[in-house]
Amino acid sequence: MCTVPSWRYYDINIKEDLAEEVARIYGYFKLPPILPCVNLPSEAVNPLLKAESFIKRYLSDIGYHEIYNNSLISLELLEKMGLNPADHLKLNNALSRDYEYLRMSLVPSALLNHKHNQGKIDEPLKTFEIANCYQKIEGRELPREISTLAMLSGEDYRKIKGEIEALLWKLRVKDISFKPSRTPPPFFNPAGTADIYSEKLLLGHIGSIKPGVLRKIDLLNNPMAIEINLADMVLKINRKYEFHPVPEYPPVLEEMTIDSRKSLGVIIETIQNTSELIKKVQYINSFKGKHSFGISFGNDNRNLEQSEINTLKDIIQNRFKV
Repeated sequence: MCTVPSWRYYDINIKEDLAEEVARIYGYFKLPPILPCVNLPSEAVNPLLKAESFIKRYLSDIGYHEIYNNSLISLELLEKMGLNPADHLKLNNALSRDYEYLRMSLVPSALLNHKHNQGKIDEPLKTFEIANCYQKIEGRELPREISTLAMLSGEDYRKIKGEIEALLWKLRVKDISFKPSRTPPPFFNPAGTADIYSEKLLLGHIGSIKPGVLRKIDLLNNPMAIEINLADMVLKINRKYEFHPVPEYPPVLEEMTIDSRKSLGVIIETIQNTSELIKKVQYINSFKGKHSFGISFGNDNRNLEQSEINTLKDIIQNRFKV
């Protein structure tokens, strides 16, 4: 039996505390150096944090500047962006009118960053931010926190589209596609905005900002913007690596020019659906309504004849004739 002194009453409460005192008095250096006979559990990997870390490194490597903004924005900015303040959570005791509402999008704050830096650098400004957006839930006091990626670039649409495609490909996100947006966010230009899908899941949007919004915030140029829900995106990451052997019969690469007013996404999808012998379609450039593509033809079991390829090219051209 032992009695704990009054001055140690609060820090010796359990048997482990008492064992520690015995070991301290006896001398830690006298204890045999034996590792515990248990297997320590490995630390679980958080797929969202892993994806966020990769995105930050990748975008920084291709010339983007990471930005950090306050999670609170003003009523004035909400109104300039065409957003409804009633959809946002408002602080009851805001310290300033500039920081009253929890933001539901990262793009408005990023546009202000571009406004404050316009004219200060010669090359197009490219920025990104990864932070939480806050979705108001009726009947609940606290919002839903959604990890979100926003990218703004002073370069053209095709450039930033290629960058996000490459990023999603490196993350191994399944079946990425771009489709004309039917219900874009209020500040996106409906005529120049596309939805980003993984299979049938909507991940986000890519496009230009409405000219009226740019005038209200005094932004002279029109950056291309991307906003993606990372919480949904990680659900579509393929966690299994697939290895394919080098084909015994190499594919044949041919270039084609398509004269069509349809969107590039529709043209590419139409070409890919023409035949199973079409392995890959890659966009090259456009000029006066004519679009050039590199098309890879191939068969896993034999070499293709040039006559077969020419027949497929004729079928493709016929599919775009008015």
